[in-house]
Amino acid sequence: FERWNQALGSERPETVASLYEPGALLLPTLSPTNRSNPEAIADYFTAFLKRQPTGKVSSRHIVLGCNQATDAGNYRFQLHQPDEQLDARYTFVYAFDGQQWQIVHHHSSLVPQIGQPG
Repeated sequence: FERWNQALGSERPETVASLYEPGALLLPTLSPTNRSNPEAIADYFTAFLKRQPTGKVSSRHIVLGCNQATDAGNYRFQLHQPDEQLDARYTFVYAFDGQQWQIVHHHSSLVPQIGQPG
């Protein structure tokens, strides 16, 4: 998460997208469209980075496997354009390809407000 959050600060969509494996799936926080290739992932972050996000994990559960790791929990984004906070639940699945860890699956969804069905 820390590398990904630092990449958000680069304000370069291609820098963020480079952390995802070429066949990765992104289910983004602020878009109904699933992203499953580097171009589509970069496209999502083009819009998201304009809001100048910074993320902070508030709770997490990490499971390690053979050349794989899952990090799931809650994070909060501070957005600056416009100024607001978003609370979301997330799952990152990482795979190690022998040289580096890459994101192979990332799901992020807004935390439902109290009083909403579910």
